Amino acid sequence: MQRNTKNKGIVLIILLVITAVLSVTMASCVRRGERQEEEEVIFEQSGEESVDTSEETTVSTPEGHTEMPVIKDNKNMTADIVVIAGTCEEGAIVEITGGEEDVTVESRNGYFIAQIKLEKTSKTMLKATALVEGKEKSEPRVFYAEYLATAEKRIDGYGVSVGTHSQLYFDTYLDNYIGMSLLTETQLKNFRSYVNGKVSTIESKAKGKPAELVYVLIPDVTSLYPDIFPEGTERKTYTTKYQQVAKELANTSAITIDMYDILAAARDAGEYEIFRKNDSHLTEYGAYLVYEQIANTLALNFPDAKARTLEEFTEKMVLSEGGDLMSYIGINKEHYKENVLDLIPNADINLDIGFSDSENISVNISDIRKYVSDTDYSMYVTPASSEVSSSEKIVGINDRFVVATDRENLPSALIYRDNAAFPMLDILAERFNKVMIAKSEQFGINFTDANRYKAEGRDIVDYIIVIVSESNLDKILSDPS
Repeated sequence: MQRNTKNKGIVLIILLVITAVLSVTMASCVRRGERQEEEEVIFEQSGEESVDTSEETTVSTPEGHTEMPVIKDNKNMTADIVVIAGTCEEGAIVEITGGEEDVTVESRNGYFIAQIKLEKTSKTMLKATALVEGKEKSEPRVFYAEYLATAEKRIDGYGVSVGTHSQLYFDTYLDNYIGMSLLTETQLKNFRSYVNGKVSTIESKAKGKPAELVYVLIPDVTSLYPDIFPEGTERKTYTTKYQQVAKELANTSAITIDMYDILAAARDAGEYEIFRKNDSHLTEYGAYLVYEQIANTLALNFPDAKARTLEEFTEKMVLSEGGDLMSYIGINKEHYKENVLDLIPNADINLDIGFSDSENISVNISDIRKYVSDTDYSMYVTPASSEVSSSEKIVGINDRFVVATDRENLPSALIYRDNAAFPMLDILAERFNKVMIAKSEQFGINFTDANRYKAEGRDIVDYIIVIVSESNLDKILSDPS
């Protein structure tokens, strides 16, 4: 009897142990299930490629703490690289953890943009915190990003990356900076011959009267502000394609206006921004500096074409939505504001001139529309012809147009250009008697146009001007075949 009692006790102990183990396991499963369900709910809010938390409930901020950042965009650039952008307290430093490396980024105007590399090939939990000097760090904002095998970078020349200080830049700028795709000696020699050949043709057609070929070179923003690139960026060479072209042009018979030193001096003075932050174009001040150099070059032969002074413009600061770089990278630009300087011509500068009945592409200068709206200073692109009336004469950044002011004391010209300096094309057009401005990035010099748009009593236009930014230098090496 004693032996049977002992066996029953052992069996009872074993049953109790099994029961305890099962209870712990079941509880663990419930907790894991609850946590997984909670994670799925959070992830559904974020989405695979983008997130919009603008409508989420405001989280109260403890006294003395920085406000919690809000994630507005969460987008895959590649399978394992995501752009995280959002709003935060003015002046905050935002830190995002949970990726392959922790990333810290300075905000700008109450927003931040960061680039995160994911460690996993699945959903990854990230945390964003913000810190303003003199306050405690914010509570963490928890959100999720996901490895997306189908995501690929743009390869059309408009791929964008995130640099330091929430700054965006075209990937081609990095290629130019580190010295990729430099021109060969043969290419440089052919370019020099091409330019000298154009000068000879111009001189021949001008029949002894002054006529000039002018090249205007505009560096990329990253050539003037290389600290935009991520830390650790290594250069293959300190020679750039921009330097090669500038040096080669100096050995030709053309006039060269190299804007690098002029823009660098303005950068060092620090009075105004030269380049936009979320847009690939010059600011109106940076564009004014280009205009000033071109107009003062015209004034050597046509004194009345000298540049207007800054005092002839009214300065207006505009809070604009983000520009084309945000659109190219695929984030919602309406959440991100940038302070933009607008230079408004004073009343004594007449821009309601330029239309001619004899030219079907002729417009008044006031018909050149530079920006999308009063709150969006992205460059204006003219809609397809089916979307506008046949009588509408508004032209935008990509268009070809003619301005004929009928002032014989000013020169005539053809202008070939890209988009970089578009903010100054209206005030530049005002410095000509007649000028044809070509479509953006169509750099082939057309001598039929040079004859068609000449001033009365001339055999060719007085100037052929090529305005080109660093990223488009390959397009001016020869006429398109």
